[in-house]
Amino acid sequence: MVINMYRYLSFEELYQHHSKVSIGYNKDEIANPKEMLMYYSKEMIEKYGVVAIEIKVL
Repeated sequence: MVINMYRYLSFEELYQHHSKVSIGYNKDEIANPKEMLMYYSKEMIEKYGVVAIEIKVL
């Protein structure tokens, strides 16, 4: 179930507002927003922004 949607201008901003575990990293990993450039181009991020979707498993 979708609990909330959060919109940001960049992954850097998203990473500042959410814990690394909540966005898919392990506790011992370093969260690096630049890793998202493997999936999304800078142009796409600048044009559309980014979204974090908070879900609850039923």
